[in-house]
Amino acid sequence: LPESENWYRRGLKNALQINEAYSSCLLSTFLAFVLLKQKKYSEVAPCLRRAFSLQRNRRIPGCSAMIWVVLGYVRLSQVLASYGPDRYVKLADVLDTSVKMQLFSTRSAVEHALSIPGTDIEIKAEAELLQAHISLFLVSLEEALAQAAAVFEHAGQHELKWIAERAEMLIESLQAMKVVQH
Repeated sequence: LPESENWYRRGLKNALQINEAYSSCLLSTFLAFVLLKQKKYSEVAPCLRRAFSLQRNRRIPGCSAMIWVVLGYVRLSQVLASYGPDRYVKLADVLDTSVKMQLFSTRSAVEHALSIPGTDIEIKAEAELLQAHISLFLVSLEEALAQAAAVFEHAGQHELKWIAERAEMLIESLQAMKVVQH
């Protein structure tokens, strides 16, 4: 991740220098995702603001869905971070109003991403994987499992190995939760 961050930063710097909006928008979005994965939360928001601003001002097709997906991951991470290591057990049992609102906001971001026509297959798969996480808390464990399995199958069909691996990890976690609940 640190190496990816460095490459994204270098690419973004170059894209901004030559005023290349499409690359600047995508690189800002991907940088935000990498920063989120490294828990560099304070650096994520400026990247997403830049990406949204570029996309909105320049009407860049193809960037919007990924920006919404990354925003969804940011919102989900905020919810999960506030509950500690046993977050799934706690969240599944008790959702206070503010957490529910944040999860509804996350779901809204994902739905927005999925509604954008012409979205790349891998971005749709990312959105659907995020949707499975949200379903665990807002719908049911069974629905989350079904969605994660669909993402795993879809990702496998399109050779999206990294998404298939993450979907498989989610499936395993959800199955373990199912065993614990019974």
